[in-house]
This record gives sequence, structure tokens and C-alpha cells, in this order.
Amino acid sequence: MKSVLGSIVVLALLACACNVDSAYAQKKGKFTAKDLPAAVSAAFQKAYPKAKILGASTETEKGVKYYEIESKDGSMRRDLLYTQDGKVYEIEETMAPGELPETVKAALLKELPNAKILKAEKTTRESAVEYELAVAVKGKKYSISIDPAGKILEKKAAGKSEKEEEKEEEKEGEENE
Repeated sequence: MKSVLGSIVVLALLACACNVDSAYAQKKGKFTAKDLPAAVSAAFQKAYPKAKILGASTETEKGVKYYEIESKDGSMRRDLLYTQDGKVYEIEETMAPGELPETVKAALLKELPNAKILKAEKTTRESAVEYELAVAVKGKKYSISIDPAGKILEKKAAGKSEKEEEKEEEKEGEENE
């Protein structure tokens, strides 16, 4: 009898967990690929016929609703934002650090000597391109964005805002004086 009661409790808990997970996904705008607008699905399939959709969701930027597709194409991970009519707004593609343009590598070396690249992504938003890198230097992790010409667009300690990072750098400077 105890084992039957225990099984019922476990099944009830699993059912609750599934409902909570489903409600959370709906709140966050997540849904299945089959729920994408037809124009978005068609545009994605035409551009990336061998890619597998890993997830789909919606997000809103500056009042505009976008459909996000997380995908994998061979070893390439690619996240895309589409407008409802199937136009690409943004593409984020993973890349090997060795594939980065020399200007980007040089800018990184100048800004953070001895940085080890943990992750590299090329982001194309409309016609603008930037490279987003996750790096480590002496045990500290940073996120840095660099344009194709080698200009640093943003640098921050992982998990910190730019203001928090500036305060930390000021404090380190004061300690070194």
C-alpha cells in the first residue's frame, strides 16, 4: 500500500512540475517551432535547410515583437530574430576563436593582454556586425564586444554592469597607489 501511495505522490509532483514549467514557458514567450508564423518558418527553412530548431520564443525590443529561433546547423549554433513577416532582424552565430578577424584579435590583445577566449559569436543586426567574446584573464571573466574595425564597443566583467565594473576598476586603482 505504501508503494502505491508513494507512486501516486511522485506522479502528482511530476504533474505539478510539468504545469509550472509550461506556465513559465508561456510567460516567457516560449513555444514550439510549429507555432511560429508561417512566414518565419518558411524564411528559416529556406535559409538553413539542414539546421535543427532547438527552441522558439518571442521577445520585444523597443516595442517591436520578434520571433527568436535557436538552432544548430552541424556544429554551428545560431540564434535568429525574425519579424512576423519573415524578415531577419538579427543573427548570432558561434564561431571558433581562430576564425575571428585579425583586427578583432588585435583589439582584444590590446585591451586585455593574455585573455583566453572562452566563447566567440558574430552578431549581425540589420547591416551592423559585431563580435561578442566571453574571455578570461587571470581568473576574471569578461564580456567584450568589438566591431570589425577593432573598436571596443563594450567591456564588462561577467555578470556586472559597466558602472559596477568602473567602480571596481577605480577601487583597484586606489589600492595600487
